[in-house]
Amino acid sequence: MLAFASILVSIGSAIFSADAASDAAEANAAEARRVAAANAALDRYNASVVRSTKSSVQREYQSSIMGLQNDTGALLAQNKAVYGNSGVDVSTGSPVSLENRTKELAKRDIDTLLWNQKQKVSELESEAVGYEKAAALGILKGDSQAASIMSNARYNIASIYTGAATSSLSIATNAWGR
Repeated sequence: MLAFASILVSIGSAIFSADAASDAAEANAAEARRVAAANAALDRYNASVVRSTKSSVQREYQSSIMGLQNDTGALLAQNKAVYGNSGVDVSTGSPVSLENRTKELAKRDIDTLLWNQKQKVSELESEAVGYEKAAALGILKGDSQAASIMSNARYNIASIYTGAATSSLSIATNAWGR
């Protein structure tokens, strides 16, 4: 009878230990997923901030381009007025050359602004995409960690039950002589 009670204690102890190991593993797996989700949410937020910055950069460059176009137009009109008031034919010679050169310089400056805008916007988009990838990879990492925790827990639980079975078999063998 004592052997039977010892076997029951061994089995009960194994069940209790296995339940505790399972509960701890589930809690740790849930925490790994929670941390991954929080980090992913932060990465997605950072991506949205970068995209918002990208929109602001685009607006700033467009505003600069419009300002340059307006200033160039005003300068050309002012030059025509000055030449016209001086009695110079604005459709030939130096006035036309000056107008063309002014337009060329303005176009070059606008092209430079457009190139800089394109580069900056591209950099910001790459940064945003990087944050989004980090978010997705973070979730995968959290899921992987959770799966690993649960796999290790199943192995530990199996070891607990194997130990209990071995212990019970040893008790039975010693008690009943088989």
